[in-house]
Amino acid sequence: MNLAIRNLVLLVSVSVIASCHKHDGPAPDPNKYHLSRIVESAASAPGGSAFIIDFVYDDQQRVDKMIFSSGDSTNGSLTTQTCTFYYNGSEKNPYKTTGKPPYYITPDADVYYYYNGSGQLMRDSLRFTSGSEIATRDYTYSTDKITVKRTTYSSSTSTSNSWTDSFLIKDHNLAGSRTPAWIGGGYYGINCTYDNKPNPIAQLNIAAVRMIDGLYGFASYLAPGFCHNNITESSSFYMDPQGQISTGDSRKFSYKYNAAGLPEECIKKSAATHITKFYYNE
Repeated sequence: MNLAIRNLVLLVSVSVIASCHKHDGPAPDPNKYHLSRIVESAASAPGGSAFIIDFVYDDQQRVDKMIFSSGDSTNGSLTTQTCTFYYNGSEKNPYKTTGKPPYYITPDADVYYYYNGSGQLMRDSLRFTSGSEIATRDYTYSTDKITVKRTTYSSSTSTSNSWTDSFLIKDHNLAGSRTPAWIGGGYYGINCTYDNKPNPIAQLNIAAVRMIDGLYGFASYLAPGFCHNNITESSSFYMDPQGQISTGDSRKFSYKYNAAGLPEECIKKSAATHITKFYYNE
């Protein structure tokens, strides 16, 4: 075989090997995916009792509705309610929501949102649809915490009550909360840790108004809008006025992620194990 033929055979061989090699391209951009559905169910009854959130978007990719369904998904006996978001013009932050999810403890009411010039939520308020109570939450920000003053006012009795919660910040996540105890003094606390993967809730335009609430029905701190990452562990405790600590519930979370680094499945282990699945549209 002469030199030219040998070089041709070598070139063809290298080309064939190169063409068979799988080249890994860049990871997909997580920002192009829109969260479309979240489903949480008990690990002991997969496909049975479930809590579901469906996200509906408008033509500006703003969340228009959150549709909450709960009940027996196998037999189709689901209770469904809708939370609707309202916007001024092309603004991304909603000025109002109506509706509530099933079994959520807050009375059904319209909620109004107020922001500063940077788009940070400064106050939300609601007037209960039944009764004469008004509730407000006022937000104050610093480098290490978010302080939330909660106030309820009853026009029928002309009385008001208020208390202040503190939400600790570390590495762009809520590292925990501190809530004063109503009886006996002291406070209740939660400590949290996170991974380094994108939290899909924080990418939604409603993140500001879901900052400390997460998404109704799920475990506390599973996905509040403020947090850039996904929770891996939470533990609750009570500290009495003398500084004695009593530990409470502890939960651990483990994830499976897609190619874009967004969670596809979360397993929450506590007294009962739950599985949460995340679904996306491009």
